[in-house]
Amino acid sequence: KHYVNREQIMTQLNENEGVLKEFGLLEGDAQIFKLVGPVLVKQDLDDSKANVEKRITYIKGQLEDVEKLIKEGEEAVGKKQEEAAALQNRYNEQQAQAQQAELLQ
Repeated sequence: KHYVNREQIMTQLNENEGVLKEFGLLEGDAQIFKLVGPVLVKQDLDDSKANVEKRITYIKGQLEDVEKLIKEGEEAVGKKQEEAAALQNRYNEQQAQAQQAELLQ
């Protein structure tokens, strides 16, 4: 689940960074329009850049949160794998002791 979220967030980040790069190619007198519902609303270039930069900052924060959750999940899985391996070793030792006891009888 977290991996899917990370992919979606990465896609949003890439799209917004692409928009910011395209803003850098525009001249100062370029007209920018924002789609609000079914209507295109004229917007100032500086305001548009600021909005996209804020969005990128927010998305990066989301990405950090999701990556933290992924790391915590991976650590929990690793811990459970270690516990399972220890239990398996204990079981194997007990099986070996039981077989030796049968041979001694």
